[in-house]
Amino acid sequence: MLDRLGYGAYNFHPGPPTYPGRAPAHFALYGRATEFGATAHVMVARADEGPIVGLEMFSIPPGTSVASLEGMAYVRLSLLFWTLAKPLARRSERLPQLPARWSGTKTTRRDYAALREIPRDIKKDELDRRIEVFGDDPDFGSPRTFVSAA
Repeated sequence: MLDRLGYGAYNFHPGPPTYPGRAPAHFALYGRATEFGATAHVMVARADEGPIVGLEMFSIPPGTSVASLEGMAYVRLSLLFWTLAKPLARRSERLPQLPARWSGTKTTRRDYAALREIPRDIKKDELDRRIEVFGDDPDFGSPRTFVSAA
């Protein structure tokens, strides 16, 4: 399908190359990242693996929530799109690749769901951390997300 587009396809990812995959803002805050961003890249068969053609990075202010981090990332995505729109519309060849590379673990729905599960023997600091990052999820802490200790 991507090959049939002719001029290629681009994805605007609301996270930096160090957070490929699902819910990058959640995983960045859970991992206590200090920097975040937005990435534009060539789409290839596997998600978040194509050559990077645009990148906007910023520091994460202390106390940032998931919603505000996502908002900051979408502002950077808008800036990336604004910057790349003219070349995307006028060029028949692909945009130049940046030296940035994807890294880190590509997260999935399963990874996200696993952090919503609360083991009965969870330590208080880990529970607090999960509540801080995933607490706005309507399924967080529901009876079906509690798991017994193995």
